[in-house]
Amino acid sequence: MFSIGAFWQACVTVIVISTLSWGIGLVVGFLLACAKLSAPRWVKIPVELYIWFFRSVPLMVLLVFVYNLPQLFPVTQPLLGVPFIAGLVSMTVTEAAYMAEIHRGGLLSVAKGQSEAGHALSFSFIGIQRLIVIPQA
Repeated sequence: MFSIGAFWQACVTVIVISTLSWGIGLVVGFLLACAKLSAPRWVKIPVELYIWFFRSVPLMVLLVFVYNLPQLFPVTQPLLGVPFIAGLVSMTVTEAAYMAEIHRGGLLSVAKGQSEAGHALSFSFIGIQRLIVIPQA
């Protein structure tokens, strides 16, 4: 099995798609967590539904659905017809949902006194988040 070239190519493909989906999911998950924590209600509810849905759907079901989506909607054929892209999209949306909850937990774990100290030092909201809260989360 280890002497078959296709096996090693599949291993490289798995590593590449996993790394890409993790990296993209990390960034998207952080944005989703920030939206869930500090956004108005009209943004917060769709983000909560996204996180709930993609954490609930099994990854294998999502992979099969996204890969077969071009049969239902032929306009998606150029993008989702490629197995690598279909797998990347499926894994990224799932990873982003899980990462959003991880980031949300980290952001909520920072004590409220830390941001109050930033207010006392007259930092802006962005400054408090960038310099105080996010590095501790």
